[in-house]
Amino acid sequence: MHLTTGSIFLLHFWAAYVTYVRNFEVTLLLPVAISTFTFSLVFDRYYKSLFFIFIITTLLMALMILSGQWKPEFAIAIVTLYSGAFLSEEILKRKGEYQTEIKKQEQRYVSLVENMNDGLIYVDKSRTISFVNERFCKISDISKDEIENKDFDLLLDQFVNAKSIRNEFENLIAGRSIRAEAIIKKKNGEQVWIQMVGSPYYDDNGSRNGSMIVYTDISSLKEIEELLKKREEGYKTFIDQSAVGIWRAEYRQPIPVNLPISEQIELLLDTGIITECNDFMSKMYGYNISSDLIGRRIRDFYYMENNFDEEKTREFMQSFIVNNYRISNAESKELDKSGTVRFMLNNNIGVIENGCLVRTWGVQTDITDRKKTEKELVETNQELDTFFYKASHDLKGLRPNTS
Repeated sequence: MHLTTGSIFLLHFWAAYVTYVRNFEVTLLLPVAISTFTFSLVFDRYYKSLFFIFIITTLLMALMILSGQWKPEFAIAIVTLYSGAFLSEEILKRKGEYQTEIKKQEQRYVSLVENMNDGLIYVDKSRTISFVNERFCKISDISKDEIENKDFDLLLDQFVNAKSIRNEFENLIAGRSIRAEAIIKKKNGEQVWIQMVGSPYYDDNGSRNGSMIVYTDISSLKEIEELLKKREEGYKTFIDQSAVGIWRAEYRQPIPVNLPISEQIELLLDTGIITECNDFMSKMYGYNISSDLIGRRIRDFYYMENNFDEEKTREFMQSFIVNNYRISNAESKELDKSGTVRFMLNNNIGVIENGCLVRTWGVQTDITDRKKTEKELVETNQELDTFFYKASHDLKGLRPNTS
């Protein structure tokens, strides 16, 4: 029942009169005093509160004096009531501050909800949609009037695959959290990818009041995802069909580029792991498929039978480091699966992030046959040189002496 200012005054006038008739008994006077102070707090302005206390208190004091029933101990009650006016002022001031702060918080919340990038839906325990924000309306092309205070199942009409989404909705209504991606169809026929994240919400007593769903338009993300997928497919096709070996190595720990070169070389050899390569590269080493090389250390590939081979390998690595983690057309001596020495022509590039080498990409060609041919040519040339030298010497010995 709503009490008006007039009814509050009349109520306390009547209480003061009853107290007067009962000769200001303490059992009546005390409740009237407490009630006067308590009801003074319902007024929204201090001057109203002060006026109320002043009128009722002055009335009580006047009745006591006129009836000749004034007692000294009543002075304490009267003074307390007058003092209560000042306490009432402080209470009302604090009340006003709290109300102002609450309004600010409510305004911030409303502003946040209405200006957030995601759609927001509140569903109560009776499956009724109690609130949606403007962003939801924009994503779904459904107005507030069309959706608020309607049954939750109305949302299903928009989904392309309503059956699977219904199961998610039932889980949400049952008090479980959900996360799902789906396609909705707008009135104009446009299809939009959305992500739904739903969870129950509770009151201060821990009782579930309903559920909340956040709608996020992920159409642009799906487009990027599809584009990246196509690019990745193209990239993999290029690598897999290349007539050269292509590989990528990651390091167990990023290698700081400010370390001494000798330390970097050891880390390159020992912590570098092949994480990706094509089948063509695996066949260079006598394997069938690329997975046969995945996980192998970089050191395992190099042939270091003696100090000379080890020195050549370190020179190769040093050249890679000092040339800003790049190397072009550099030869290396390596071993295949059967232990046969293979010669490779390398073009490598390192990836630096935050001052550390994190990975290396490499392209290499098997030049073993070429090296063998070059060696045979050198040996043939040497044999020819020897032959011509001997032939020339023999011809000189056969020349007649004309002296």
